[in-house]
Amino acid sequence: MDHVMFNNVLRFDSEDLSGFYRVIVATKRADCVLLYRIRSLKEDPKNTFQTAKPEDGSIKKFAAEERRRYRWVKWSELEASEFKVVAIGKAPGTPAADMPLPGNHARYFETRKKVMSSFLELLVVEKAWLGANGFAKLVRANVKEHGVRRGSIYDWWHLLCAKGFVQESLRPQVHRCGGPGEKRPWGANNFRKLRKATPCVPRLKPGRYTNKERDECDLKKVRNQPPGWNPQDERSLIAAYRQAHAKEKKSFTKLLPVLIPEVFATEFVEINGVLTPVMPSEGSFPNVRSARRIITKELGAIQLLRDQTTAGHFTLNHRGLVGRSYKGVPGPGHRYGIDATRGDIHLRSSINRSWIVGRPIVYLVVDTWSTAIVGFYCCLEGPSWATAQVGLYSTVCGADLVSEIWGVPYLPSLVPSPTICRDLVVDRGELFSSRAALAADRIGWFHKVMPSYRADLKGWLEVLHRILKDQMYAFVPGAINARRKEYELRGDKSKESTLTLRAYAAVIALEIERYNCCADRRYRVTQEMIEIGVVPTPAGLWKFGHDVGLGYRKYVDGQLLIEELLPKIDLRVTRQGLFFGRLEYTGPREIVTDWTVRARNFDSFRLGAHFHPGSISRLWVPDQQNGGVIDLRLSMQAVAKPETTFDEAADFQVASTWDNARHEHSRTTNEIGINARRSAILEREKELTLAADANANKEIPSTQEARAMELEASRGAGSGTAPTQGSRALHAESGYEAQGSSRYEQMLQSAMDQALPDGAAGS
Repeated sequence: MDHVMFNNVLRFDSEDLSGFYRVIVATKRADCVLLYRIRSLKEDPKNTFQTAKPEDGSIKKFAAEERRRYRWVKWSELEASEFKVVAIGKAPGTPAADMPLPGNHARYFETRKKVMSSFLELLVVEKAWLGANGFAKLVRANVKEHGVRRGSIYDWWHLLCAKGFVQESLRPQVHRCGGPGEKRPWGANNFRKLRKATPCVPRLKPGRYTNKERDECDLKKVRNQPPGWNPQDERSLIAAYRQAHAKEKKSFTKLLPVLIPEVFATEFVEINGVLTPVMPSEGSFPNVRSARRIITKELGAIQLLRDQTTAGHFTLNHRGLVGRSYKGVPGPGHRYGIDATRGDIHLRSSINRSWIVGRPIVYLVVDTWSTAIVGFYCCLEGPSWATAQVGLYSTVCGADLVSEIWGVPYLPSLVPSPTICRDLVVDRGELFSSRAALAADRIGWFHKVMPSYRADLKGWLEVLHRILKDQMYAFVPGAINARRKEYELRGDKSKESTLTLRAYAAVIALEIERYNCCADRRYRVTQEMIEIGVVPTPAGLWKFGHDVGLGYRKYVDGQLLIEELLPKIDLRVTRQGLFFGRLEYTGPREIVTDWTVRARNFDSFRLGAHFHPGSISRLWVPDQQNGGVIDLRLSMQAVAKPETTFDEAADFQVASTWDNARHEHSRTTNEIGINARRSAILEREKELTLAADANANKEIPSTQEARAMELEASRGAGSGTAPTQGSRALHAESGYEAQGSSRYEQMLQSAMDQALPDGAAGS
């Protein structure tokens, strides 16, 4: 019997004692327990919890009813009966205790608390009920002390007995004034008096009279106001509204001219064989304001919002909270999400910085459990599976390789480095393809494809793109705010841009590092995680999950990743080396030598090679004989820099052809000039030769003698001295003077004069 105490509520189900009772007096000093019967809603539909006189006005019956509310039960009977201790909560719509009361109700509440303060004390109530003079003595004392009516104290006492012995039970129920939520259907039998002096008039509609109604009633005019709503008209209006709104989403103002004739029309006109309702006359149907209120109250605000749009749009933009993204995910590495967006910045080409290459495509790979960004990829084309697969490869291939490709530290805060996940969340875009599904089967992850137009199901991924864009907009030159509603404020800042694709990737890597190390995740940290010192950031959650064994890590062979996730090109092997386009590559000496020997002696051939579009510095060729892959590096004699991307290399190859016509014209012009000068030399020498042949004597030196004379002349010209007399005599003895002609001597002397300084030839 420890549960039987003051202010407790007991529920009895026996025949003699049934219903809900509140304990008023429960002390072992008395042989009985005083219980107060709480009236149920069936007995008191209005739930007033107050006494009321019987309709016949009999005081005796009223007193008898009051006495039946109290029940003295002996302790022995209470122990033998079956009961339960229950709690009675607040009624729906009850305002909070700190809600201010309007008008004078706050003062009334303070008066009630002051008068009834003694009735809230257990010892005072027990003394009053167990004393000689009974409860009435306590009531009379309070009437005399506070100057209130005796009936008010009894009414407030019944409130305490019914609702509990707390001050809040005395709070005026202002929120129930007027009967909120109760319908007042319009009908001919509803009357009310406007004033006591005026006769009763039919009630046209609930609520206060309008100014026009008051004026017409005072002047005893005929009232011709719109009628009220009866239940049948309400149902007809709602049915017509739903039927009309289901066909076409229109506002209520545009639908009302269609709804009123359908509901209240009594006449129809046949137009082109179709019965068309006639608009009812003025005053025969309710006004627009009341019709709108019927629709709003009956359907509710949420249903009206649903009716204004489609089901898919409501689910995407207006639905309530259904769960957390990390709900059901065991730990880090289990589930990734990948998505692409268009970067809000214009980039410049690394080949020629005066070229603007447009806005990039950025892929982000996010871990669901830790919310850490585990991978990214920037490119100039896409989105497509060809670019998305590179983003996945950049996530799982290892930080060292990607750092070498982009030239910046790649996500150093993620320890351990990410591997392939178990589930990959994708939308119905580039990853919803047969090639992506085939790669998932071969590598070993499960595709989680989101429904169409349901970006809200991966909002944790969508919002990270917005965070990165907002971080860059205020600090990076050329960044634009493409999500602004004002088109004129978005602006074109392409001329202010300074970043190349490689520099933009470096900035993206820094912003991701900032997010992984600085984003606040204190709401995810539990008490146990605080005890072991978990850092409340995405990188801290990633490390904690793997340290305690919650992480998912799976090794995949590097060759399989390269063959499945990197794009493929044809590498041309010739006797000159290994080429992709105009780019030359080198590799292991034995392998390159073997390939070039085959190309020189048999014919050039092609090999399938995989590449990372972020850099032209490396290629990977699968080794069909020995297994594994052959790593090829860009040759030092290549025409492009290693940090150039493949897209920029393609631009370079195309741009290099722009001046082909100019170069061809220059070559042609030079060849024409050279040919002209050569022709002039040949013509002059031809004339001289013909003249010499015409003047030559019959005796001509042999070729050997002529060659010796030519060498002697060349030596003399080189030493700066003319041929000596001895050499001339030698030539004369051999018949030179006899065979030579004066013409030849003149030519020789002229050549020497031109070759030697002034005066040297004659000395």
